[in-house]
Order: sequence, then C-alpha cells, then structure tokens
Amino acid sequence: MKTPSERGGEMIPFADSVEDDLGHAGELALHLSDKIADSTPRPYAYQSAVVFALDPSNPHIASAIAKAESPYAPFDAHEFRRYNIDRHRILLANTALGQFLRDTSNPRPHYTQSIMNPEQPFVYTERLTAQVDGAPKLVGAVQYAFDSEKLESLPDSDTMERLAREDGDIFRALGHTIQSLGERAHFLSRSLEMEPSVIPNTLALRWDIQDSQQLTRGDGNGRYEAYLDHTKEKMFTLFDEINEGRSKEPYKFLREIDIHDRGDGQSILIPLPPAYRFIEPEHPNSYKARMFGTNEIAPLIRKIIETQKATAARYYPHYPPNVRFAVDVGYVENSPSGLPAGKVLSDITKIPHAGMYKASFSDDAKKMITKFEQ
Repeated sequence: MKTPSERGGEMIPFADSVEDDLGHAGELALHLSDKIADSTPRPYAYQSAVVFALDPSNPHIASAIAKAESPYAPFDAHEFRRYNIDRHRILLANTALGQFLRDTSNPRPHYTQSIMNPEQPFVYTERLTAQVDGAPKLVGAVQYAFDSEKLESLPDSDTMERLAREDGDIFRALGHTIQSLGERAHFLSRSLEMEPSVIPNTLALRWDIQDSQQLTRGDGNGRYEAYLDHTKEKMFTLFDEINEGRSKEPYKFLREIDIHDRGDGQSILIPLPPAYRFIEPEHPNSYKARMFGTNEIAPLIRKIIETQKATAARYYPHYPPNVRFAVDVGYVENSPSGLPAGKVLSDITKIPHAGMYKASFSDDAKKMITKFEQ
C-alpha cells in the first residue's frame, strides 16, 4: 500500500488515504440504504446495500468495499453476508452480480434471485460508472438485498428507478471513488486486503514422494533424481497434451491447467468451469460439480497414478517409493509477483500412496466427487 495519493496538493500514502475513501463510500452507501428502507412498507423486506468495486487487474472479480444494513435484516442473512461477502473478493462468474454486469442486452436494473445464496435473498443491482477520457466506464455496482419471503413488500421497479435518478450524485460520487482507488492500485483487491473469495474456482492436486531423504541416502548413482525428473517430465507432457487438446483421454472440459514444481513433487491447478463454482457442496446445482469430478477429475487422477506407478517400476522394480496425493477445492488468483496464490476451501481427498486401490474421500468430497476405483 505505497501508492501515493494527492489530497489538496499533499501527497499521502495509499494506505492512509484509502481509509478515507472507504469511509466515504460507506457514508454514501448508508444514504442509499436509508432511502430504500424508507420506501419499503412494513413488514420490512429490505436487508442491505453493498458497494462492489471491479478490479483493474482481474476482470473476473469484484471487491465488496462498503455495506449498509437494515436493523431488521434476518440474522442468518446478516451472518451470510458477514462471512461470505463483506470485505471479500467476489467471483463474478455464477453470481447474480456478474450476470447483470455482463448482460449488455438488458442494461436496465431489475430484480433477480441471488445465485450465491439461493434460499435468500432477492437482489437489485445498479451499475456504477466513472468518466474516463470523456466516456463512461463501468467500475462497480451497488446491490440491494431483499427478503425473498416478503416479495409483496418490495418497492416496484419504477420506484427503484425514481430513487436512483434522485440519487444520481451519490452514484457518480461512488463511481469516482472506485475509479480513483483503481488508478492508484492496479491490484485493487489485494491493496485493499480483501478476504479471498469463498466461491471456489480451482481444484488443486498435489503429489510428493514420501521419505525422500531415505531414498537419496547412499544413492550415489543418482537413481532418485533420475526417477523424480522422469516422473515430472511425464506429468508436464500429460498436461501439455490436455491443454492443447491433443490428449486421447476424456478431458474435454480441462484446459489451462497450471503445474508447478514443489521440490519432491508438484502442484497441479485445474480451473473449475464457471458453471461448476458453488459456495458449498449442498448448493442445489452442485450436481454439476459432482459430474465434473466424476467425468473429468477422477479419470485424470487415475492417469496421474498410473504414470507415477510406471516410472516408479522402471527405477525401483522391487520397492517402489510411496507417493502422497491430495486434492483440494479452493480459490486461486495470480499475485502481483505473477505466481498463483489462494486459499483452500475444502479438502476433498488424501491418497496416502500410489499402491492403494481405492481413494478415501471426506464427507464433503463425496458430495463433490463420486468415489472411484484406482
């Protein structure tokens, strides 16, 4: 947070100025929130207003930079926003926010059901723009949440549009604030220290060799290094073939796989297609993720284990090394250094070594990926 900002001719660090900007955004959000709340008849249907800022460095995410909440919001809705939205990065794919911002065919704001939380609520989204080089640029959004069990109390669309026209200066000020933040910090969500998204976008598969020190002890002929190099080379070749569509295996939905060395093993990052990204395995549409796991990931894990077994048999025909495998669901994005960074959201499975004939899955994993035979 060292990017300078200019206020009244004085240069101050971004870290100092950002709190003023976020506080200002919070005040503006509170004004919008109070106005919506006053327009909503009893019983109270209105819940909250959240301000999202698009990230200049990543077109796939938005940051929840400010929120104002009705005191009448249900406790479970409050907790959902607290742990999943407030001060978090939000993946635009597979969210009502992202669908609205990317739908150029229907630019008018409208009510729709939340996708992140299908039980609650109904949401209504307004775009935020800023003038850049004389033209409006989309920089974020304000999203209002309403209780889906009190639809009869929602303000109608005409009322919402009238309130937006009356508060045009507020929306312009919010857009200007977001644009200013983005100009001072290209990696905006990281500069604002937003929490990682709770929506997974990646399956992370990791493998490494157990007891590698024992294998290298007294190994004067370099057998272990040759075995490890050969195994990694086979893995790189496999994923190059998959990414380029040359693989004969059934991996038609697997592309852009990223593989990284980890000493005695590798990390393999497999992007989850947008339609398969859900906040929890119990999501009504999470069967798509289970199908993806069964049809694409399970065969891939089999292939990796077969590759490992083949190279191990070549160098260690009598006592092959044990290889540990782990598969996690998580959120991954590129850091300013260019390297991937993220957070594990759910451990799917740990396969202790390549000699096992069945993978053991956690309870959550059974909802995500069907158990398979190795």
